[in-house]
Amino acid sequence: SATVYFRVKFFVEDPARLNEEYTRYHVFLQLRKDILEGRLIVTPSTACLLSSYAVQSELGDFNPEEHDELGYYLQNTEANLLLLKSEDYLRKICQLHKLHKGQTPADAEFNFLTHAKRLDSYGVNFHRVKDNLGKEILLGISSMGISVYHNGIKINTFSWSKIT
Repeated sequence: SATVYFRVKFFVEDPARLNEEYTRYHVFLQLRKDILEGRLIVTPSTACLLSSYAVQSELGDFNPEEHDELGYYLQNTEANLLLLKSEDYLRKICQLHKLHKGQTPADAEFNFLTHAKRLDSYGVNFHRVKDNLGKEILLGISSMGISVYHNGIKINTFSWSKIT
């Protein structure tokens, strides 16, 4: 069996404003996959928040009869966007998941997209390169220009208007 992935070459400025719910859902899936595969850089606290929305979308409301307070139920879901599955992070995602009670999957995905579009790395296509000293850096190509990242932190930006 073959797996087909939806990829967007041109990022939507505000994915939460897409009219078609099915399109929004696929953008949500793409961004979730981009975070898991390191193409979209997030801090652990933001990953916890985004994970909580993804969990709400996938599992619905927190149910104490099905879901434990320590967040172990998250280990077997695709919604946990943290590759580090520490107990502290699982507990934090669980606490945030409880706050989303009553949100439909579409609402949770909308909230996920609203937060994801604010990420510094949203809309940036990263390429691993080495600088003149041989250190690994990331070049981020976006509609704004070319940015240089070191250890996940933007250190310089060259706008398209200044590149000749």
